[in-house]
Amino acid sequence: PIVPDAVLFKRIDSLVAATPAFSGVIAVGKRGAIVYIATSGLIRPGGSKPTSITAFNLGSINKVFTEILVRQTAAEQGWSLDTTLAALWPEYPNQAVAQAITIRQLLTHRSGVQGDIFASDSAARGKLRTLRDFLPLFVSQPLQFAPGTRQSYSNAGYVLLGLLLEHRTKRSYYDLVAERIYRFSGMTSAGYFPRDSLPEFAARG
Repeated sequence: PIVPDAVLFKRIDSLVAATPAFSGVIAVGKRGAIVYIATSGLIRPGGSKPTSITAFNLGSINKVFTEILVRQTAAEQGWSLDTTLAALWPEYPNQAVAQAITIRQLLTHRSGVQGDIFASDSAARGKLRTLRDFLPLFVSQPLQFAPGTRQSYSNAGYVLLGLLLEHRTKRSYYDLVAERIYRFSGMTSAGYFPRDSLPEFAARG
């Protein structure tokens, strides 16, 4: 049976009230319009409650944006996802790796590309502002396994895809996401904000 809106919203309110650790926003849309919003928690210590325009750290959901951009660019430029990295980026600094892996393997975490892009030193992490800043953290690493033989989650592989997009389009990865994902989807509060200078509407994770 179809649950009446009022009953659904009351259930959500009860779940939020019963989950004090939850900090965020729940929005329900109907026929293209937001019909219900519930908020809980604070956007940062000593800060205010979240609202419908609060920006939250999306984490690896951003990988979906990267895949969309890769597929769009491949279609526009006429290359296959089974093309090697070397064929699309002959100047990539580690050609042994570039010749062995395909774009599809990078997208599906089957490339073997490894490297810790999360420096343990918080001060060092603060200096990582562009995708190019991450490259030295993994570019010289050998492949973890023969491409296509295993699957292993690779953050470095997706940074590499972002760098490939910059190389192929001659545009900043962040500008591409802003234009083709955020603005296209009406995500007016979304963006890439440095950890040390978050805007007031951004939550601190």
